[in-house]
Amino acid sequence: MDQGQTPLLATLVEHNQGCPLPFHVPGHKGGRMVRDDLLDLWGPSVFTYDVTEVGNFDDLHAPDGAIARAQELAAQAVGAAHTFFLTAGSTAGLLAALLAVSAPGDKVLVPRNAHRSVLAGMVLSGAQPVFIWPPLDCDMDVAGPLALETVEHALSRHPDARVMVLMHPTYFGCVGETQAIIALAKERGMCVVVDEAHGAHFPFSSHFPASSLTMGADVVVQSWHKTLGALTGGAMLHCTGRGKEMLGRIRAFLRMVHTSSPSYLTLVSLDVARSHAATAPQSRWRRVKEYYGQLRDILDGVTGVSVYPGVISAQDPIKLVVKTNDFSARALARELAKAHSIHPELATEDVCLLVLGAGDKDLLSASELGRSIHEAARQARRDNKRKGRFDASWLWERPSAVMKPRDAALSPSEWVPLSEASGRICAELVAMYPPGSAVLCPGEVLDVKTADVIGNMLAENYRFHGVGPPPEYRIAVVSKDRT
Repeated sequence: MDQGQTPLLATLVEHNQGCPLPFHVPGHKGGRMVRDDLLDLWGPSVFTYDVTEVGNFDDLHAPDGAIARAQELAAQAVGAAHTFFLTAGSTAGLLAALLAVSAPGDKVLVPRNAHRSVLAGMVLSGAQPVFIWPPLDCDMDVAGPLALETVEHALSRHPDARVMVLMHPTYFGCVGETQAIIALAKERGMCVVVDEAHGAHFPFSSHFPASSLTMGADVVVQSWHKTLGALTGGAMLHCTGRGKEMLGRIRAFLRMVHTSSPSYLTLVSLDVARSHAATAPQSRWRRVKEYYGQLRDILDGVTGVSVYPGVISAQDPIKLVVKTNDFSARALARELAKAHSIHPELATEDVCLLVLGAGDKDLLSASELGRSIHEAARQARRDNKRKGRFDASWLWERPSAVMKPRDAALSPSEWVPLSEASGRICAELVAMYPPGSAVLCPGEVLDVKTADVIGNMLAENYRFHGVGPPPEYRIAVVSKDRT
C-alpha cells in the first residue's frame, strides 16, 4: 500500500469541491452559524471539514470506505494486524481493551503508575487489579519502568493472572525490560495490553526505542496527538497476536465507550499524521535525537540543574526531564513561561518535563532553548530558593484495599471533606494530573498521611482528579452503611 495516500483527506476535499449545502448536523452548518470573531480567528475551512457520517464519509463504528482504508494503511505502517482510529484519546482505547480482554474476577497485573484509564477499565470490566510497584528514582522522584525480576515475583504469587498491562514508555519517557516481560507473559499464556500512549513515534525510526508492537504484545494503544501530528484526542488501538482474535469484542466495546459522533477533523488528522510519519526521511527522526543530545550537553554546564539520565534502561529522546538541585523546578517552569514564553509539560518541586519533537527546530534551536533554560534557572535560583523537597515516596506506600474496585465504585457513596475522610474507603479513583497515575483506587482506605499530603499539595496548586474544589476538597467515599 502507498503510505503517501490519505483517503480520508481526499474524500473530504472532493466533497467540499462540490460546494455542499449541509442540511444535516453539526449545527454550525459549515461555519454559517458561527460568530464572526471565531470565524475570523479559525477560518471557514475548519468548519467545512467538520462533518458527520453522510455521503461517502464512512462511519467510524462500521467502516467500509475511506475510514476503513485509512485504518488499513495505519496498520501496515506500524506492523499491526488491525488498527482502530480513536477520537477520544488513548483513554477510549484502553477502556475498550480492558473490557475486551478481562472478565469479572480476572486478575490483571498492572503497574501502580498506570494511567487512570487503565484502572477505570478494570472498574468497568470487574477485573481485579494486582498492582506491581515499579522502582522509584529517589533522586529524581520519577517512577521507572517495571523490572523483569519484579514481574517474575508477582507472577509467582499470582500464577492465575490472565492479563498483563504494561506502560511503554513511562510518562517520563523511560523504557525498561518490556520485551523480556512480554515474553515471560506469553510463556504463561497471558494476554498483554500495552499503554504506548507516549510512544506513537516508536515504530518509525531506530533512533527511538522499539515499539511493543514488535515484541509480541496483543493490544497496543497509542496517542498520536502526544508525539506526532494528530489533533488532540487522536489515538489508535492496534491489534496483533491474541488481540487479533478479539476484534469483534474490541469493536463492540469501542461502540460503548467511544463517542458516536467522532470528530472528522481528528480522524483526518490521524490519516495525514500516519502518512507524514510513515514517509518521513530518517533524517527527520535523527534530528530529534541530535536535538536532545545537544540539549543534554548544554544543560550539563548549567549550574543547579541536571538531566534525567535514564539509567534504569533507556530514555526516549522526546522526553527531556530536567532536575533542579537547589531550587524549585516549578519556579523554573514559571520563569520559562513568563520570560521566554516556553511552556513545559509538567513541573513538580524537583523536575521539569519538556516534550520535544520533530518540529522543535522550527520553534527554537537547541542552543536557543538551552540558553533560555540557563537564564530561567539563574533567575529562579536567585528568586526562589527551594523551600522543601517534593517527596514522591508516599505514592509508593501500599494502601489497604478492603473492597474490589468495581464494588466500591458502584456502591452508594457520599462526598466528605478531605479533612474528614481519613479511615474511609475511596469510592472514586484519585489521581494527580498530570500524569494521571493513581494515588488511591476505589476500594482502598484513605489514611491520615495520604490525606495530609494531598491536602498540602492541593494548597500548593497541584491538580488532582477525584477531589472536589476548595475550600473543603471533598472526596467520594463509600457510604458507611455499605462498609
